[in-house]
Amino acid sequence: MPDDNGEVKRTLRERKFIDFYINNGGNATKAYLAISPNVKENSACELGSRMLRKVDISIVEVLDKMGLTDPTLSQKLVDGLSATRESGKGIQRKEVTDHAVIVKYLDMALKLKSKYPAERGKYELTGRDGKPLGPQINMVVTKYYHACPLREKGKCPIEKEVKEAERLEAIKKAESKRKEKGKENDEN
Repeated sequence: MPDDNGEVKRTLRERKFIDFYINNGGNATKAYLAISPNVKENSACELGSRMLRKVDISIVEVLDKMGLTDPTLSQKLVDGLSATRESGKGIQRKEVTDHAVIVKYLDMALKLKSKYPAERGKYELTGRDGKPLGPQINMVVTKYYHACPLREKGKCPIEKEVKEAERLEAIKKAESKRKEKGKENDEN
């Protein structure tokens, strides 16, 4: 049960179980045997399963304990949006933009920004200061989308999503202007 700070209070034994569970790749039996080495393996299987239900660890907790915090994930996403690869052989070898990798990161960025209509409202990506990264992500997505060589051929895998995001952004701006005009009219 969460305390006043929103943190779940757990015993030392439960915290150790969670640490072993995460460090061994998610095996509850091995985690239980690590905290109770005198238990038989058959029993540890059942007891580990019970302990896992009891501690009720969330995926967010697991990711945080593995070091995959929001700021870390944000930085990895930004790094992925500038992916490069080596092309050519010998002295003609050079580093070029890796559009295939960037498209995957763009897809993830669009999902995090809720730019896919069916997934709207499920994700929010924040920076180190806790504020949403919306403008920065939109700028990077737009930059790489417009640089995508497949876009000119009409084959960019995220073209529909980007067009939909641009359309929704235009609607949002128009609504905002309409509200501002309404407030001005009410004041006069």
